[in-house]
Amino acid sequence: MQKQIEMKQFYILLNETALHYACQNNSPIEIIQYLIEKEIDINAKTRRSQTALHFATRFNSIQTVQYLVSKGIDINAKNNQNETALHLACRFNFFQIIQYLISKGIDINAKTNENETALHLACQNNPSLKVIQYLISKGIDINAKNNQNETVLHFACQFNSIQIVEYLISKGADINSKTNQNETILSISIKKQNENIIKFLLMNDMNIYDLKQKQITKQFIQLFSQIYSINEDMNNLLKSNNQFSDLIIQSNDLFKFKVHKLILLTRFDNNELTLQKFINNCYQKPKKEIEIILNFIYTGFYNFDKFIDKFNSKQIENENENENENENEIIQNFIKEIGIETDWIETKKGRKGIINDLSKLYKENETKDFKIIIEEKEIKIHKLILIIRSELFKGMFELNIQDSSNQVHDYSRKSFETINQFIYFLYHDKFNNIEKEKEKEKEKEIILEEFYDLKDYFQLNQNSIIDLILKDLKN
Repeated sequence: MQKQIEMKQFYILLNETALHYACQNNSPIEIIQYLIEKEIDINAKTRRSQTALHFATRFNSIQTVQYLVSKGIDINAKNNQNETALHLACRFNFFQIIQYLISKGIDINAKTNENETALHLACQNNPSLKVIQYLISKGIDINAKNNQNETVLHFACQFNSIQIVEYLISKGADINSKTNQNETILSISIKKQNENIIKFLLMNDMNIYDLKQKQITKQFIQLFSQIYSINEDMNNLLKSNNQFSDLIIQSNDLFKFKVHKLILLTRFDNNELTLQKFINNCYQKPKKEIEIILNFIYTGFYNFDKFIDKFNSKQIENENENENENENEIIQNFIKEIGIETDWIETKKGRKGIINDLSKLYKENETKDFKIIIEEKEIKIHKLILIIRSELFKGMFELNIQDSSNQVHDYSRKSFETINQFIYFLYHDKFNNIEKEKEKEKEKEIILEEFYDLKDYFQLNQNSIIDLILKDLKN
């Protein structure tokens, strides 16, 4: 009897009713039904502002949750932390309850005192990809920020959830968002030593400047220009004035530039009319302005050489800092004169702009003019891409040997898959989901370093660069 009195006093102290008590003890549903039939206050709150729905959710009783909602309990009621039942369900990955509450119209974007949504809570501690995918499919704000300006992507990096990081980014999570402590997803991953996430972020060009700014690794600074190898290859092509050019444009002071129609068309989104307008426009411009325009078209930079020099001397923190007002004005006027949309500059900038366009070119089979026959299978490629990206093929075409004139090359000692990966790499500057087994890695190294001579494979290979970074991080 004394114990019962003490318990009663305890629940009075917490301002809990019999319904609260029943819901947090997984009582049979008949007890819940009886209490409600006796007109107990279904929306009564405890001292911590919790309703019976909070308790039923916390103790993962889907049957009780369903019954309470059917009887009109306030589905959006909040406790003293401003948490709804959905926040609790997401914190503990109670998927059935999450589905049910959302189907009944609970506020999916409700925020706690910390300004956190249910998705924030789902991405902490032991996150469930299934829960996260469901919340996003139902329209929850993927880029909502809490009081510390942290997004769910920051949490996923903090708790080392590589699958969730990849998924959130694929669904449009802001990769450049910074917390109140100026932390990015990359700096958080580095601090937590989450190697898989670091590798993923670096291989997808995310916040590489963050490494330099924080001076995380000396090796990365030394090898930085190799990250821009594809821009450097395009820069070298522009400066080479070589025999592979197939188009001449002329300035108003009669200077002639040898250029490559395939590159211009690719950068002008395959629009022949825009290309013709560009050629006509050049007749009205001085040599210096055309040089700036061509630099941007070929490399994604107004002056690629100056950018690399400044970055390596630590005078620049990002791609945009290399621009000056005069160069920017020249490019802006140029796109207006030939009728290009103003967002063209942003989509063509830097490494990402070049890779995006070459990735589209990779899919353009009609313009491919060279074949590699392997295992009786045919792989088509643009000869100019081979020239730009492979010193071996460039030399072969310069010598005009028989294979290049026939436009067919048979390297039967290499597998079809290996050659395919090589071709993919030339356009994308990364491999296409290559397996990680040692044999595959070894074959990849042989073909790229020894056979195709891709300008010192171990400097170009992103995995090798990243391994150096991670090694340096541990030292």
